[in-house]
Amino acid sequence: MEPDLAAAHDDGPVRVLAVDDEPAIREAYRKILVGRGTPEGHPLWLEGTGALFFEEVAWGPTHQGLELVLCDSGDGGVEAARLAVAAGRPFHVVFMDVRMPGGRDGIEAAEAIRAFDGRAQIVFVTAYMDQTPDDMVLRVPPVDRLFYLQKPFTAAEIRQFARSLSAKWRVERDLQAHQEGLERLVQQRTREVERSRLDIILRLAKAGEYRDEATGRHIVRVGEYTRVLAEALGMDAKFVRLVSLTSPLHDIGKIGVPDGILLKPGRLTPREFRIMQRHCRIGADILQNDPSGITNLLRHLSLEETEGADNPIIRMASSIALGHHERWDGQGYPGGIRGADIPIEARLTALADVYDALRSPRPYKEAFSHEQADALLAEGAGTQFDPDVFDAYRRKSTLFDELYRTLTA
Repeated sequence: MEPDLAAAHDDGPVRVLAVDDEPAIREAYRKILVGRGTPEGHPLWLEGTGALFFEEVAWGPTHQGLELVLCDSGDGGVEAARLAVAAGRPFHVVFMDVRMPGGRDGIEAAEAIRAFDGRAQIVFVTAYMDQTPDDMVLRVPPVDRLFYLQKPFTAAEIRQFARSLSAKWRVERDLQAHQEGLERLVQQRTREVERSRLDIILRLAKAGEYRDEATGRHIVRVGEYTRVLAEALGMDAKFVRLVSLTSPLHDIGKIGVPDGILLKPGRLTPREFRIMQRHCRIGADILQNDPSGITNLLRHLSLEETEGADNPIIRMASSIALGHHERWDGQGYPGGIRGADIPIEARLTALADVYDALRSPRPYKEAFSHEQADALLAEGAGTQFDPDVFDAYRRKSTLFDELYRTLTA
C-alpha cells in the first residue's frame, strides 16, 4: 500500500499571526500583507463556525492566499496560536513584538507558543533589545526557527519574511511527512524503499528553485562535478553514487535566508554576510531533523547495498550542507575546521560549487569563462581547496567545461 502523503502537499493559504500592542503597527501588517481593511482579532474559523477570513495577496508574479490574524497582546497571540493548532491550521509565521504591557511580553508569549507548536517560524519585531539574541535563543529554541527584525520595518522586509519562512515551514513539514510515511513501507520491497528515499532528496533539492531560477541547473551540474571528482580520486562506486546524489542539497539551507540578502545585486554588508552564513547550519538541521526517531526506522529499511545504522544519503547530505564552505586552511565557516578534518564529500562539493558559481551569472556579477574560473581555482589550491581535490579537477577540467556547456544549454 502506498503511503498517504496528501497532508504533505497542502497548497492552502499562508497563515500569519502578527502580535503588537500598537494599533498603527497592526494596521501596517494589515496593509502590507492583505492590502485592505479586515476585522481584527481571531478569524471566524478559530471559533469553530467554519467561515474563513481569506484574502488574496500578491507574491511577485503569482498570487497565493494568505490568512492574517492580528492580536494586541502576548496572551491573545498565545490563545490564537493554540486555537489554530487545535483546528489543524497552525501558523506558518509569527511576527511578535517584544515589549507589550500587561500579561505576557513577546518572549514569554513565544515560549508559550513554542511549547505546543515547535515548528512555527517566530520573528521578534522590536525597536529595543532588552535581551541579547543569544538569551532569546536559549528561551525560545531552536535557532533556525527564530529570527529578528528591527523597527521601523519596511513592507519588503515583512513580505520577504512571510514568503521565505512559510516556504521553509512547508519544506520541513514535507520532510517530516515523508519520514512518517516510511513507517508504512517497512514490509515493501527494497527497491520501492529506495525510490522513496530518492524522492525526498529530489524534492529537497528542487526546493531551492523557489528562491532562484538558476538553482535548478546549478544543482544538477554540482552533482555531476562531484561525481567526476570522486571518480578521478579513485573513490568506490558506492561513494561516487552517494556524493552525486547528495551534493545537490548543499544549499538547501538558503530557504531560511531572506530574498533581500540572497538576491542582493551588490556586496553584502558584514551583518548580511553573517545571516547568509547561517544557511550551512540551517541546511544541516533540516536534514538531521528528528534523527533519533528516524535512525531506528531506517535500520529496518536499509537496502542491501547501503546497510548501516542510519540513512547514508541523509547523513552525507547533512555533512555536505554543513561543511561545503569550510576551507583547507581553516578560514572557512561555520566551524573553521581545516585540512582532512573537513569531510571529503564537503571538500569535493566546495570546489564544484565555486567552479559553477564562477561560471554562472549572478545578481552581483557576470559569468566567467572556463579559463577565468580555472585561474581563480588555482589561486585557492592548498588554501581554500584540498590540493588533492584541485589536482583531480585539473585532470578533468576539460570535462568540467563540457558539463557546464551541456547542462546549461
